[in-house]
Amino acid sequence: MRLAALYLEGWIALDTFLEKIVAKKKTALDYVITVLLFTAALLVFLVATVFLAGFGIAIGFGAFYGAWYLSVMRNIEYEYSVTNGDLNVDAIYGQRKRKRLLSVHSKNFELFAPINKNHEQEYLRNKTNKNLTVVDARSSESAENAFFCVFNKEKGRFLLLFEPDQRMIDNFKSFNPRVIKEV
Repeated sequence: MRLAALYLEGWIALDTFLEKIVAKKKTALDYVITVLLFTAALLVFLVATVFLAGFGIAIGFGAFYGAWYLSVMRNIEYEYSVTNGDLNVDAIYGQRKRKRLLSVHSKNFELFAPINKNHEQEYLRNKTNKNLTVVDARSSESAENAFFCVFNKEKGRFLLLFEPDQRMIDNFKSFNPRVIKEV
Protein backbone atom coordinates (compact mmCIF):
# COMPACT_ATOMS: atom_id res chain seq x y z
CA MET A 1 0.00 0.00 0.00
CA ARG A 2 2.79 2.38 0.90
CA LEU A 3 4.61 1.50 -2.36
CA ALA A 4 1.56 2.50 -4.41
CA ALA A 5 1.33 5.80 -2.55
CA LEU A 6 5.01 6.54 -3.24
CA TYR A 7 4.52 5.76 -6.91
CA LEU A 8 1.52 8.07 -7.17
CA GLU A 9 3.48 10.85 -5.49
CA GLY A 10 6.25 10.49 -8.06
CA TRP A 11 8.89 9.12 -5.72
CA ILE A 12 9.46 5.86 -7.50
CA ALA A 13 10.59 6.01 -11.13
CA LEU A 14 9.93 2.92 -13.22
CA ASP A 15 12.32 1.84 -15.92
CA THR A 16 11.23 2.36 -19.50
CA PHE A 17 12.00 -0.53 -21.84
CA LEU A 18 11.21 -0.35 -25.56
CA GLU A 19 12.14 -2.86 -28.23
CA LYS A 20 11.81 -3.13 -31.99
CA ILE A 21 13.02 -5.77 -34.44
CA VAL A 22 13.59 -4.89 -38.10
CA ALA A 23 14.33 -7.58 -40.70
CA LYS A 24 16.88 -6.66 -43.34
CA LYS A 25 15.48 -7.06 -46.83
CA LYS A 26 17.41 -9.33 -49.15
CA THR A 27 19.22 -7.76 -52.06
CA ALA A 28 20.17 -9.26 -55.40
CA LEU A 29 23.67 -9.83 -54.02
CA ASP A 30 22.23 -12.04 -51.25
CA TYR A 31 20.50 -14.23 -53.83
CA VAL A 32 23.63 -14.43 -55.99
CA ILE A 33 25.73 -15.48 -52.99
CA THR A 34 23.18 -18.18 -52.09
CA VAL A 35 23.23 -19.58 -55.63
CA LEU A 36 27.05 -19.53 -55.67
CA LEU A 37 27.21 -21.32 -52.31
CA PHE A 38 24.96 -24.16 -53.47
CA THR A 39 26.75 -24.36 -56.84
CA ALA A 40 30.07 -24.71 -55.02
CA ALA A 41 28.54 -27.36 -52.73
CA LEU A 42 27.31 -29.29 -55.77
CA LEU A 43 30.78 -29.16 -57.36
CA VAL A 44 32.38 -30.36 -54.11
CA PHE A 45 29.82 -33.16 -53.91
CA LEU A 46 30.45 -34.30 -57.51
CA VAL A 47 34.24 -34.14 -57.28
CA ALA A 48 34.33 -35.81 -53.86
CA THR A 49 32.06 -38.69 -54.92
CA VAL A 50 34.10 -39.32 -58.08
CA PHE A 51 37.50 -39.36 -56.36
CA LEU A 52 36.66 -40.54 -52.83
CA ALA A 53 33.61 -42.80 -53.40
CA GLY A 54 31.69 -43.42 -50.13
CA PHE A 55 33.73 -40.97 -48.06
CA GLY A 56 33.14 -38.36 -50.77
CA ILE A 57 29.38 -38.61 -50.27
CA ALA A 58 29.84 -37.62 -46.62
CA ILE A 59 32.06 -34.71 -47.66
CA GLY A 60 29.46 -33.67 -50.25
CA PHE A 61 26.65 -33.67 -47.70
CA GLY A 62 28.89 -31.65 -45.40
CA ALA A 63 29.37 -29.13 -48.21
CA PHE A 64 25.59 -28.85 -48.70
CA TYR A 65 25.10 -28.38 -44.96
CA GLY A 66 27.75 -25.64 -44.97
CA ALA A 67 26.08 -23.90 -47.93
CA TRP A 68 22.69 -24.08 -46.21
CA TYR A 69 24.13 -22.79 -42.91
CA LEU A 70 25.90 -19.85 -44.58
CA SER A 71 22.83 -18.93 -46.63
CA VAL A 72 20.62 -18.96 -43.50
CA MET A 73 23.13 -16.75 -41.68
CA ARG A 74 22.55 -14.10 -44.38
CA ASN A 75 19.05 -13.58 -42.90
CA ILE A 76 19.73 -10.59 -40.68
CA GLU A 77 17.46 -8.84 -38.19
CA TYR A 78 18.31 -5.71 -36.24
CA GLU A 79 17.03 -5.32 -32.71
CA TYR A 80 16.80 -1.86 -31.18
CA SER A 81 16.24 -1.75 -27.44
CA VAL A 82 15.94 1.42 -25.38
CA THR A 83 16.12 1.39 -21.59
CA ASN A 84 15.89 4.80 -19.91
CA GLY A 85 17.63 6.55 -22.81
CA ASP A 86 20.25 3.82 -23.40
CA LEU A 87 20.10 2.60 -26.99
CA ASN A 88 21.43 -0.88 -27.81
CA VAL A 89 21.55 -2.10 -31.40
CA ASP A 90 22.10 -5.81 -32.02
CA ALA A 91 22.35 -7.82 -35.23
CA ILE A 92 20.74 -11.26 -35.17
CA TYR A 93 22.04 -13.64 -37.83
CA GLY A 94 19.79 -16.50 -38.95
CA GLN A 95 17.76 -16.18 -35.73
CA ARG A 96 20.65 -17.96 -33.97
CA LYS A 97 23.58 -15.69 -33.40
CA ARG A 98 23.49 -12.24 -31.80
CA LYS A 99 26.14 -9.55 -32.07
CA ARG A 100 26.06 -6.18 -30.30
CA LEU A 101 26.71 -3.46 -32.89
CA LEU A 102 26.68 -0.52 -30.49
CA SER A 103 25.45 0.84 -27.21
CA VAL A 104 25.02 4.57 -26.51
CA HIS A 105 23.04 6.84 -24.22
CA SER A 106 20.84 9.45 -25.88
CA LYS A 107 22.59 12.18 -23.87
CA ASN A 108 25.62 11.61 -26.13
CA PHE A 109 23.69 12.33 -29.35
CA GLU A 110 25.05 15.31 -31.28
CA LEU A 111 22.34 15.10 -33.93
CA PHE A 112 19.25 12.93 -34.36
CA ALA A 113 17.08 13.55 -37.42
CA PRO A 114 15.05 11.76 -40.08
CA ILE A 115 16.62 10.98 -43.43
CA ASN A 116 14.48 13.25 -45.58
CA LYS A 117 14.70 16.35 -47.76
CA ASN A 118 14.73 18.72 -44.74
CA HIS A 119 17.90 17.14 -43.30
CA GLU A 120 19.46 15.82 -46.51
CA GLN A 121 22.49 18.13 -46.38
CA GLU A 122 23.30 17.19 -42.76
CA TYR A 123 22.86 13.51 -43.57
CA LEU A 124 25.05 13.57 -46.69
CA ARG A 125 27.75 15.64 -44.97
CA ASN A 126 27.94 13.15 -42.10
CA LYS A 127 27.70 10.08 -44.36
CA THR A 128 30.67 11.21 -46.48
CA ASN A 129 32.77 12.19 -43.45
CA LYS A 130 35.77 9.82 -43.39
CA ASN A 131 36.19 10.21 -39.61
CA LEU A 132 32.80 8.67 -38.87
CA THR A 133 32.15 4.96 -38.49
CA VAL A 134 28.84 4.19 -40.22
CA VAL A 135 26.55 1.56 -38.66
CA ASP A 136 23.64 0.80 -41.00
CA ALA A 137 20.88 -1.04 -39.12
CA ARG A 138 18.01 -0.30 -41.52
CA SER A 139 15.83 -2.80 -43.34
CA SER A 140 16.96 -1.31 -46.68
CA GLU A 141 18.50 1.85 -48.07
CA SER A 142 15.07 3.05 -49.14
CA ALA A 143 13.45 2.57 -45.72
CA GLU A 144 10.53 4.94 -45.18
CA ASN A 145 10.95 5.96 -41.52
CA ALA A 146 14.73 5.93 -41.28
CA PHE A 147 16.65 8.25 -38.96
CA PHE A 148 20.31 9.05 -38.59
CA CYS A 149 22.15 9.77 -35.40
CA VAL A 150 25.65 11.15 -34.83
CA PHE A 151 27.46 10.62 -31.54
CA ASN A 152 30.88 10.26 -29.92
CA LYS A 153 32.14 7.20 -28.10
CA GLU A 154 35.55 6.27 -26.76
CA LYS A 155 36.31 4.49 -30.07
CA GLY A 156 35.56 7.59 -32.16
CA ARG A 157 32.58 9.22 -33.85
CA PHE A 158 29.69 7.17 -35.19
CA LEU A 159 26.84 7.61 -37.64
CA LEU A 160 23.93 5.26 -36.91
CA LEU A 161 21.24 4.68 -39.54
CA PHE A 162 18.15 2.97 -38.12
CA GLU A 163 14.34 2.88 -37.94
CA PRO A 164 13.10 3.74 -34.43
CA ASP A 165 9.42 4.00 -33.60
CA GLN A 166 7.76 7.09 -32.11
CA ARG A 167 7.97 5.84 -28.52
CA MET A 168 11.77 5.54 -28.84
CA ILE A 169 12.04 9.03 -30.29
CA ASP A 170 9.97 10.40 -27.42
CA ASN A 171 12.23 8.62 -24.93
CA PHE A 172 15.35 10.12 -26.55
CA LYS A 173 13.68 13.54 -26.51
CA SER A 174 13.15 13.33 -22.75
CA PHE A 175 16.92 12.97 -22.22
CA ASN A 176 18.31 15.26 -24.95
CA PRO A 177 15.54 17.44 -26.49
CA ARG A 178 17.74 20.04 -28.21
CA VAL A 179 19.32 17.64 -30.74
CA ILE A 180 16.19 15.65 -31.66
CA LYS A 181 14.65 16.79 -34.95
CA GLU A 182 11.52 15.00 -36.08
CA VAL A 183 10.44 16.85 -39.22
